[in-house]
Order: sequence, then structure tokens, then C-alpha cells
Amino acid sequence: MMRVLIVDDKDENLYYLEALLSAEGRIVESARHGAEALAKARKAPPDLVISDLLMPVMDGYTLLRHWKMDARLKKIPFIVYTATYTEPEDEQLALDLGADAFILKPAEPEAFLARLRQVEADVEAARPAPPRPPIGDEQALFRAYSETLIRKLEEKTLQLEDTNQALQAAEREASERAAVLDTLFASVPDVVTHVDLDGRIQLVNRVAPPGDRASALGTSWLSSGPPERGTALRRAFDDVVTSGHAASFESTQPDGNGETSTSWNTLAPVVRDGKITGVVVITRDITERKQTEAQLIVSDRMASLGALAAGVAHEINNPLACVTGFLALAGEELETLAKRQTIPSQLLEEISDAREAAERVRTIVRDLKIFSRGEETKIGPVNVERVLESTLRMTWNELRHRARVTKIFGNVPPVAANEPRLGQVFLNLLVNAAQAIPEGDYARNEVRLETLLDGDGRHVVVSIADTGAGIPADVQRRLFTPFVTTKAVGVGTGLGLSICHRIVVALGGRIDFTSDVGRGTTFRVTLPIASVEKAADAAPAGGRTRASRRGKVLIVDDDALVTGSIQRILASEHDVRVIHSASEALTLVELGQRFDVVLCDLMMPQITGMDLYHALAALDRGQAEKMVFMTGGAFTQAARAFLESVPNMRLEKPFEVQQLRDLVNGLVQ
Repeated sequence: MMRVLIVDDKDENLYYLEALLSAEGRIVESARHGAEALAKARKAPPDLVISDLLMPVMDGYTLLRHWKMDARLKKIPFIVYTATYTEPEDEQLALDLGADAFILKPAEPEAFLARLRQVEADVEAARPAPPRPPIGDEQALFRAYSETLIRKLEEKTLQLEDTNQALQAAEREASERAAVLDTLFASVPDVVTHVDLDGRIQLVNRVAPPGDRASALGTSWLSSGPPERGTALRRAFDDVVTSGHAASFESTQPDGNGETSTSWNTLAPVVRDGKITGVVVITRDITERKQTEAQLIVSDRMASLGALAAGVAHEINNPLACVTGFLALAGEELETLAKRQTIPSQLLEEISDAREAAERVRTIVRDLKIFSRGEETKIGPVNVERVLESTLRMTWNELRHRARVTKIFGNVPPVAANEPRLGQVFLNLLVNAAQAIPEGDYARNEVRLETLLDGDGRHVVVSIADTGAGIPADVQRRLFTPFVTTKAVGVGTGLGLSICHRIVVALGGRIDFTSDVGRGTTFRVTLPIASVEKAADAAPAGGRTRASRRGKVLIVDDDALVTGSIQRILASEHDVRVIHSASEALTLVELGQRFDVVLCDLMMPQITGMDLYHALAALDRGQAEKMVFMTGGAFTQAARAFLESVPNMRLEKPFEVQQLRDLVNGLVQ
């Protein structure tokens, strides 16, 4: 059985050739370099040697030279198998030194074995070996060997330079990436912490003052914060380490200013070589987001309540218009009757009291509408004193048992504002003033409302002062921050003043305050004066107006009680026609009838007063201009936009009897 000696310093090459030749039935031995191969061969010569060229201690060329100079070994076939020396000059040198074959790595197994068998067949057939230079040319062989080594060294040097340049480029790229990662790690707004399996901090990008990053390293991340937070941290940490999956949870903790902050924590495992070696924690401060969400919830509730208030006001106004109208007529008829005969005095008093009560209801409903149009953001002239009066009536139940109310109004000009928004501000400030004063000492306490022009003459200042408990100094600097409140739990949300601040600033004004603990607080709202604009909905002013003739009046309203009361009020001076749908009114005009005044409800089923106006304008512009719109509350965006776009007069329900008469008489001239 043939013995083969393999000479190679690479384990993978030895393993490959041993497996390949053993499968052929050959006995295989191996050596790591030329010196080891010579020693083994001289002790037990093999039948064939397969040698690499580039090896430590003694390379393949030197081994081949010594092999062919050894009398016992020189006739043993020597095959060169190389992946380093691949040039024709390299092969020629090996053949000149006596190699029987020169094979380049990697060779296909069949091709390699075929070449091996060819060498064995040549040896067995005693074919002469290729001619080689005579011994006298030893110096020439050495020279060729040296040139080959130098050339290969130059090639390796160039390869090393290329490799070095590639490594330098990779190092620069890695350094750049590291710098980017360091910058990202330091500048990311979240707190990023690397925690080992013992729960100790290995790396962190920032810590809360007065601590520093260096002092935080090695401390326990799991024990940071209050005990209840530590329990949540430990549970999430153990889940991530056990499952290998990321986890998130919300936590709260003190922020160092006496307040509580909220964080969203995301934990992810650090995996190295298939094993979890730690956890990365990303902590994001979501306090502001939570506060904003709470504000949105409150705003949404207020908008819902505003829409509900608008609907309720609209539904109340129609029957209330009938009540006030009929009470006014009843009072007039009783007064006329009292001139001709004696009637019980209490009857007139009862009618008067009923009219006063109805008027109070009308005022309440009108005030309610100020706060019902939450989505309206148009800015225009607003009478702050009128809004203050309305707001005062809304908060009277809160105030009347606690303090005297003093009003010092300076008859200031209108401000550029939005009436519902401004009403919301004054409502919050008045409720706060009332709740700052304990009940039981009405005579000593006071809430003072004052309006005046600012020193520059371009702003109006509204002052609301109370003699209540005052605001603690530590709360004053954060008073306009959401969720800051001095009220007891369950009494206030801490959102009112932050909303007031946002509204006033959005209107181009400012809000500030002064406060003394135990003596009271004064809030001042400063707003810019509005430019003078003509009020589109103003009814004729002055004394009682009389018509120059008997006019023709058309009443269009789907509520029979409303049309009945209006007809009773106007019938003594004018010819009144009542219909209950806009389509009927349009038919009358199409048939040629014309009216001095058309009193039309704005919101009606099927065809609204707005639709009727557009139809009449297309048919007879003059008739459309004689329309007066009656409304119990234009609570839709489309209705408000319509009223702002047309010059027609409007009449708010419930209206006063004399107001209605004066308006109609003024148009019938």
C-alpha cells in the first residue's frame, strides 16, 4: 500500500488531502514544514511527497532542493501543490529543482487525483525526469530562487499595503460611525441606559441633576426611584432577561420640584454570541404629553357641553318667546282695562312678577349662549363689560354667600377678542375668586371687578380682585402650568388658569397677577382695543317708532305658538300673514304677492330661512332684502357664516314686545 507524505502548515489543507488520499487506499502522513518532512522521510522514506511552497521554518523550494540532493529520497516523486506561487517563473523554478509535478490550489478532486496517478505511472514506467540544470549551475538556481522570493515578497508587500489602506479606511469609517453614535447617544432627548444582568448601570447618556454620569456608573438601576417604581422595574427587567423580548411600561416619579413626572420605559435585551448579557433601557419623559391629553379631554368635554348648551338654549327660546310675548300683551291689556274698571291690584303685580321672572330666564339663556359656541374662533369687537355682567350672573350662586361684589366700570371701548373665549376666561377667574373666599363672612369679603384703559391708550385692562386666601409663593411661579392648583382634591383640575393663559395670549393680550397669602389675589387681563366696526345685528334704537302706514307683514316659522304671539303683537298696527314653512312663503312670492317685512325663522325643517333668502334673492332681490331673521341661537357654523355674509337685520328670541314693534314699524315707512 502506497505511503504519501503531505507537507503543509494549514490544518484545513492537511485534512482535505488526508481525506482524499485515504479514500483512495493510501497511507497518509503529514508534516507542518520542510524540516519536519525531511526528518520523517529520512527515517521512513514515503512513496510520494506532496508539498506546499509557502511554509515556516523551511519552505517548499528549500525542501525540494534538499530532497533531490538526498541519495535515498531523490527518486521519490515530489509534487508541488501551491496557492501562493502561481506564476510561470514559479513553476519553472520548481521543475528546475526536480519537481515531478506542479499543481495549483484549489484543484478539483478528480483532476488532482488524475495528475497524481500520472506521476505514479511515469515513475513506474521509469520515464526520465525532465532535464534540470547541472549541479554546476547551483548558483543560477539560487539566483532564480532568490528572485522568486523577492518577487513574491514584493507582491506580499503590495498586498499588505492594500490591506493596510483598506484597514485604515475601515478604521476611519468605524471612527466616524463611533463619533456619530456618540453624538446621537449624547444628544438624544431620551435617557438611554445600559444595565448588566445584575441590574447595575454600565453606561448612561445623562442623569438628573445634581448627579453626574460618572457617579451613576456601577449603581443599581433597579433600586432607583420610589419603591413602587422599583417593583415595576424589576418585573419588566426579569421578563426581558427571561423571554428575550422587549417590554414597555409607564411609571411616575418625583421630578425634584415637588411635582410628579411620568415616563414611558422601553427595555430591550443585549445579545452577544447568542446569549443575553444585559438590557438597554430607553426612558422618555411623557409628562407634557399626558398633560396635553388631559387638556384635550377637558376641551372635548367643554365643547360637548357647549353644543348641548346651544341646543338647550335654542329649544328654550321658542316657547320663552311665546311666554314673554303673551305676558307683555296681557300686561298691556290689563293696564288698558284698569283705566275703565277696577281690577284686583295683585293681578297686575302677578303679571309684572311673571314678566320679571321670564326676563330673568331670557337673560340666563342669552348668557348661556355666550359659552356655547366653543368652536367659534373669529375675533371681533367685544364689549368686556357686557361679558363681565353676563359672567357675573352665571357665577352669582358661587359669589352671593361669600362676598360683596363691587363693579367699577370705566365705560371702556370694545376689545379685539372672541366673546365665548373671553367669557370662559372671566368665568374661570370669577369662580376661582369665589372659591378662594370661605363662606360665613360675607360683609368682610369683597370681589371687585374693574375696567380701565391702559396707560398707552391702546389696551383695556380688566381686573378681578378678591380678599381670599391668596396663593402660596411656591405655587405662584407655576400658576399657569397645567395641573397646578391650590384647591382641595376633587375641587379643581388645575387646568383652568393654564387654559385662561392660552386663550388670552392667543387673543394678543396678556394675563398677570399679584397675590398676598391671607390677603387676596388680583388678576389682570390686558387686551388690545378693537377697530370700530358697524354692528350688523343692531335693532333700531331710540324711543318708540311708529309706522307711517299700515304695512303687510309675513311671518314664517314652524312653531305655531311663536307665530301666534307675533301675530297678536303686530295685528293692531299691520296686516299680518302667518305661514309655517319656507316653501309656502316662496309660493306666495312666486304668485306675485309682496310684503313690507318678512319675519323668518333661521332654522326650519326641510327648507331653512337661509335657503328661502337665496331663493327670494334669485326671484326678487328687493323682497329678499326685506327679510328679518329670527333665531333662537345660530349654533351651526353654516348659520353663523350666513348671518355674517348678509346685511339683513336679525331678531334674537326671546325678544321684547316693544323691540319687535319698533323694528317692524321702522321698516314700514
